[in-house]
Order: sequence, then C-alpha cells, then structure tokens
Amino acid sequence: CIPSPLLALSTLLLGASLTESAMMPRKQSSSLAENPGQNPLCERNWIIAISTGRAGSTSLMGMLNDVPRISMYGENEGVLMFAHGQLASHGIDAVDGPYSHGRLNMPKYFKSLQEFIVNMMGHNDDNADVHYVGYKQLANRVPSYDFLRQAFPCAKIILNYRHNLTAQAESYEELKWLPKHAGPNYVEEVRPWLRKLTDEAKEFAARDKNT
Repeated sequence: CIPSPLLALSTLLLGASLTESAMMPRKQSSSLAENPGQNPLCERNWIIAISTGRAGSTSLMGMLNDVPRISMYGENEGVLMFAHGQLASHGIDAVDGPYSHGRLNMPKYFKSLQEFIVNMMGHNDDNADVHYVGYKQLANRVPSYDFLRQAFPCAKIILNYRHNLTAQAESYEELKWLPKHAGPNYVEEVRPWLRKLTDEAKEFAARDKNT
C-alpha cells in the first residue's frame, strides 16, 4: 500500500528501485527480456498495478510513467476476468457440443493473453528507451491473484489501496458507483466489500515474493 501523503515520493523511490536494481536486468534495450530462461511467460519485463477503486491508481500510473524506462498503460476492462471465465465455463480439456475445443496448452494460452494485452495497449517493443511495460487494473476486475500470477509469473506486482475505507466508500457514492447500494446506508454497505478487496490484496502480498 502507498498512503496518499507519501504517494509521490514513494512512487519515485519505487521507480528508482525498479529501474536500478530489483528488476535489473533481463534486458537493457527494450521491454523484452534478454535471458528469460525456460519460461516463455517471462520474456517481457512486466509491472502490474492492482488497485481498489478511488485509491489513486491513475495518479500512480502517471507517476510511474514519469520514471525513466517504464511505460505504464491504463485499464483494459478486465481482460483477465474474461480469460478466466472462459476457462471456468468451457474448461481446459476437449469438450463436446457448441464449445468443443482441443486440450488447451496453458503456457501458450497465457502467452497469447500477454501478447493480446500488450498489443491492445499499443506498446512498441522497438522503443529502446523502455525496459519495463505494464498496466493498472481495478482489483475487482482480477478474477484471482493466483490466476494473475499464473499469467504473469515473473511480473512485479504493485498493490495499491486506501487505509480510510469510509472516505473511499464516500468517493464511490459521489460518483454513483455500485448503484444497487444507493440510499442512506450506502457507505456502511460498501465498506465491507472494500475491506474484502483490501484484505485479499494484503494476503497476496504477504505470500508473493514479487509483490
């Protein structure tokens, strides 16, 4: 988590760490890794920022973009959610009927997903000044952190959330998000959902070494 008063400073320090040490360097000439090893899913230097809503993720994206060698993009309307849903409803193995398909090669499935996202963002791998590429996404549009890590096993994941859940829920209310909760108890009803998203992020951070 990056508390709001320290967001700018923390982001700059984080960016310096990313560019000078922690992810140094699978490659120095583009966002494609130089020595990905045996895993094709690690061929690109990914940074993914997962955030609860109204927590400063757009500002975080902008500040990361101000750090040399990092190119961050915006949300993609939950592509991972769609990809996960396809697996959940149609499965990995061949099936009969209107959704029949061959057994899925999961590394290829996730590699195609990575390339779909990077192409949808319009990223140019020929830009030698960009070593790290990534995007931000709202936490409620990520099917699970385990699925995210399967798709991006070598990515550096930034989790962004707010400590003041009441203020966050009030911001949701001002924008008329989650209209099903509209009414005098809006904040009280939305706070537990925000708490759940925040706790899930904290739990993942506690067990994931690249977060």
